[in-house]
Amino acid sequence: MKPKVFSFSSPTVHGLPRALTLALLAMLVVGVVSLIVMVGMAVVVVSVSVSAVAALWFAVRGKLKLGSDKTAPPEATPRSEWSSGRVHEVEVEVLPLGESKEG
Repeated sequence: MKPKVFSFSSPTVHGLPRALTLALLAMLVVGVVSLIVMVGMAVVVVSVSVSAVAALWFAVRGKLKLGSDKTAPPEATPRSEWSSGRVHEVEVEVLPLGESKEG
């Protein structure tokens, strides 16, 4: 007695029904890909728009000095207060690693 072997066979479709099935599957794949691309483009457009609005908001706020409760940073001290105006000469000797200057 032969053991029963499970086999699956689909009915073969030829002609117009097969062409219509392939066309339907191709349209489905194109639709899914275009949907993914459109959603991606929508995300890009929204994120660029939000970034532009934020940049515009901070630029306008900076020009109008809105929300500037902080004190202004101190201005740099003029050069005449911290330097005598004279040129100082500094010599530096660089030695290779591991060697020391003796004598």
